[in-house]
This record gives sequence, C-alpha cells and structure tokens, in this order.
Amino acid sequence: MKGTLTQNWLDRALGAVAPTWQLQRVRARIAADLVARHYEAADIGRRTQGWRRAAGDANAVNERSLAALREHARDLVRNNGLAAQAVRTIANHTVGYGIVAKPNPFDQATHDAWKRWAESTDCDADGVDNFYGLEKLVMRTIAESGEVLVRRRWRKLTDGYALPFQVQVLEPDHLDTGKTQRLPNGGRIINGVEFDVLGNRVAYWLFPEHPGASGGLSIASGSKRYDAADVQHVFDRTRPGQVRSV
Repeated sequence: MKGTLTQNWLDRALGAVAPTWQLQRVRARIAADLVARHYEAADIGRRTQGWRRAAGDANAVNERSLAALREHARDLVRNNGLAAQAVRTIANHTVGYGIVAKPNPFDQATHDAWKRWAESTDCDADGVDNFYGLEKLVMRTIAESGEVLVRRRWRKLTDGYALPFQVQVLEPDHLDTGKTQRLPNGGRIINGVEFDVLGNRVAYWLFPEHPGASGGLSIASGSKRYDAADVQHVFDRTRPGQVRSV
C-alpha cells in the first residue's frame, strides 16, 4: 500500500537484537521520506506543468480575481438550482428568523424606539426590509459575493423615523478595487480601503451607484470617500493582512 514503510532484512535483524536502535533508525527513515515528498511537491513536472501559482500577498492575488469570481458565483446562483439553494441554506442557518437585539428592558423608551425601528421598514434605506430581513440579505451577499458593505445613513429628526438613521446594504462592487496608492500623510489605500499610518481603517472609497448600473455613470463620476465610522465591511479574512475577500 502506498505510504507504508517496508522493512528489509537489516530492519528485521536489528529489531530482534536492538529494538531501540531500530526504532530510531525507522524514525529517521520516515523523516527523510517526508522531506523528499515536500521537495517533490515543489517540483515542476508533468503533473504540475499547468499549475499557475501566484506568489503575491492576499491583496495582490485577490485584486486580479475579485470581479470575475463574483460574476461566476452570481451567474451560478441565477442559473443553477443547487447553487441558489446553497446560498439560501447558508443565510437561513446563520440568521434564521433574525438575530434579535435585546435593549435594556428597564429603559422602556429605548425599547419601544428600537421595536418601532427594527420591526418596520424604517430601518432600511431602500424601504423594503425590516432589520431581520437586512440581516439575511447581508448573509446572502457574503455567501454569494464573499463580502458585503453595510452603510449607516443619518437622517434628520424631522424625517419621522424612530431612530435618526437607516441601514443601507451595498454589494462589494461599490468598493473601488482599482484604487490602491500611498498617501502623503503616511497612510495608504488598498483596493478601495483607506488606512492611516497605524494601519487603522479610516475610510472606504465607494462608487455612489453600482458600477453595473445602466449607463456606467457611477464609474464615470469616480469613487467618493466615506468615513469608516459609518461603514461596516463584513468579510471572511483567511490570510494575514487581507483587506478584501473572494
């Protein structure tokens, strides 16, 4: 069987008269075999000649693939029942009927305001979902597109909402992936996410409209800077230093 260490006549002889020495010898042979396999995995041969391996960090590798992977995933969800069901299942099992906040029960005014806001469409900048519907939309977007943006939109008290803000769920396409540069203040922008000199997220460069909207007016007008305090970027970080997700 592949992976089994075969004993020769010397192994059997040593095992009979010096088992401790034989055990050390077998361990050394196993270690040498593992090292040889390790280097074999790095070889370029018939089995790996078409294997393209990127050497960049997470951001350099992701930048080239973000848009294409999103488009492929969305097309599968639109046209493949199994893919569509997978996204629904992930959202349902994660959020269910909604992850419910519990305001301080002794603060009745706050409790009532939250209930009026969260259990109506007042919380949704698009005026479609309640808060729990937005949670499911966020999870669906993560499952399908790898990441999602949740923006807080402040409203005037005179607008009549129970709380003076709404939540806007944005697809990751709104992030200006091509915006990567060093800043004069020592900070930098990576794939549309701005960091200060200490590495803290301070802003997001977003297209006001979806880049795929008819006419392409959003890209033509360029991305705009939005304070990170009003934007939640939800994604699965799998590598150190990773800024975006696929």
